Amino acid sequence: MNANKKSLLSLLAFVMLFSCAREPRQLVSEKNSVPTAVSEPQKIKDATLCLVRNGGIVGRCFFVARDKVATNIHVMDSADPTSTYVRSRHATWSIRGVTAYDLESDLVILKISGEGVPLPLADSDTAQSGGVVSVVEYSGVIEYKVTEGTIHSVRNTDKWLRMKIDAPRGTSGSAVVNSEGKVIGVIAKGDIFYAYAAPSNVLKALLTRSESTEPLAQWQQREQISAYHYCTQANQKYGDKHYEEAIVDLDKALQLNPEFIDAYYGRAATKLSIGVTEAKSENVEKARSLYHAALEDLNEVIKLRPEYGDAFSTRGAAKIEIGKLESDTGNEKKAQALYAAAINDLTHAIKLEPKEFTAYYNRGIAKFKLGEFEYAHGNVKKAQDLYQRTIEDYTQVIKINPEHIYAYNNRGYTKYILGKSKAEKGNMEEARNLYEAAIIDSDTAIKIDPDRPEPYHIRGVAKAAFGDAEGAIEDFDAAIQINPESAEIYYDRARAKEALGQKDEAKSDFEKAKELDPDVGK
Repeated sequence: MNANKKSLLSLLAFVMLFSCAREPRQLVSEKNSVPTAVSEPQKIKDATLCLVRNGGIVGRCFFVARDKVATNIHVMDSADPTSTYVRSRHATWSIRGVTAYDLESDLVILKISGEGVPLPLADSDTAQSGGVVSVVEYSGVIEYKVTEGTIHSVRNTDKWLRMKIDAPRGTSGSAVVNSEGKVIGVIAKGDIFYAYAAPSNVLKALLTRSESTEPLAQWQQREQISAYHYCTQANQKYGDKHYEEAIVDLDKALQLNPEFIDAYYGRAATKLSIGVTEAKSENVEKARSLYHAALEDLNEVIKLRPEYGDAFSTRGAAKIEIGKLESDTGNEKKAQALYAAAINDLTHAIKLEPKEFTAYYNRGIAKFKLGEFEYAHGNVKKAQDLYQRTIEDYTQVIKINPEHIYAYNNRGYTKYILGKSKAEKGNMEEARNLYEAAIIDSDTAIKIDPDRPEPYHIRGVAKAAFGDAEGAIEDFDAAIQINPESAEIYYDRARAKEALGQKDEAKSDFEKAKELDPDVGK
């Protein structure tokens, strides 16, 4: 059994830098008015503002006191004090200065030259999974935009809200309002699955110590804020894949603030991304050096904040990457030790943040890798147990995030591999059930995203194992149409054609597969 089909197993999931730049997705509905469930919708609109610089919107804010607004630090850390203003539907006001801020929550309170009615602040400790929320934005002209969603969970580490809501680039600083019309959080960052909001209770605490006003330019010169600015710049460069430049900025941030957790964490993630690229280019020593440097940064994060689950999760992912590198260079014992260490880190991450699916996802990869090793050494029962535990981890990912296409792909492929191991031991009924389950997972993945080749490929190999060579070829055709550069897909299609007696067509596919990868099929 050729269990090492790298193209079928998705890449690791790294927990990356904070960012409000997110890929659009259709998870929630958008409306042009505040939902009727919210009390006094006009007051919410009147209290919702935007920050503009030279006529362009740079972020959002909202009244939290008569003459004070709240927004994100990353919106204001480099804002030009002479050309950045607060705009309402009826007026434009200058920023008089900063009255309070919280680095860990990415929140700042600004005193402005105008006045308005503040939004009431909810007790964010009462936030619960499934609670309905709305993000209110002001366009800077006339229109307001309200996006509805739900609270997915509350992060244990810092009580940030993880939400199923579409908050694309530009919504930083927007109020997250509950059904009572009270602010329960402030949009601060997001990824392709969730938006994250700093909790409203931090705003309450800031308002209690919001007294003297520091000029914006003076506040920006603080070492901690300058460090934050470099980290924000690095995040933008990371998003543009300018990794080396991002590291330069993160180094500067840490020179200014040696205890800046986000900078260590971001630098680790950036080094991991460069390391993956170097490993693909077979620059083994450079990749190994980058991976170990990333581990050092993550160790520093854990030393500074031992309850930070994401750091353990990312450290586990890093150990898996190093394990893959050691395995590829023939150091199997080192690789197995690293996979086992990764599982320990990821298990600890899950204890700290049981609703964060990334740790389950990566733990599934580590268990699968150990399963491959055991199978290759003839320990079939151990391998099957590891494959079953892999399936359980991907199932947990899907429970937390039912739209995680990679979890369906990896779970389906693991079921296929487990099925093959059962068939080779004569357990044909179990094997068939697993092949069928793999096909169902692929069907779901295709519904989520029909433009990815992996689920067609996985469904194809499962159908071929079922004896449906014609159906398998249809799926391989679809996969090749999406990705014509995959040697594995051509190889598997060749085998299916061979099974149907299509010798010439099979030969052509075998030749194409070898052209793309001389080691395919080994």
